[in-house]
Amino acid sequence: MVYATSANQGLQDKLRRGEVALGLWVTLESAPISEIAARIGLDWVCIDTEHSGLGLHDITSHLRAIKGSLTTGLVRIEGIEQGLIQKVLGMRAKGIVVPRIRTAEEIEQAVRFAKYPPRGSCGMGIERSTFGGSGALDVRRTN
Repeated sequence: MVYATSANQGLQDKLRRGEVALGLWVTLESAPISEIAARIGLDWVCIDTEHSGLGLHDITSHLRAIKGSLTTGLVRIEGIEQGLIQKVLGMRAKGIVVPRIRTAEEIEQAVRFAKYPPRGSCGMGIERSTFGGSGALDVRRTN
């Protein structure tokens, strides 16, 4: 497994340069699938909760399987729901994929749910994104 200093910097850099980013769409519960993706050096894994039976426990397992690698963990959610967006990002997903966006207002709402104040309405809690409250969360960088 290749370890990253910044969890999704490699993917962001590739996208900025217009390079191809390779990944895997996950709809199965088995977290070793994501671990294998990280070990072979895929750029991203998208955990699809919209078209699968994957739940919050499965999401956590997949994200833990790629922790510390250069593979970026994304989660496709079912829709724009504040609580779900905050939970998924609190589990240390590096991004979300929101289906069926139709308007600029819907984009703004999803972004507002994902950002911390003053840019958004996401609250801070004691979860994986803050290492159980023991790690400092840089709100400006995170936003």
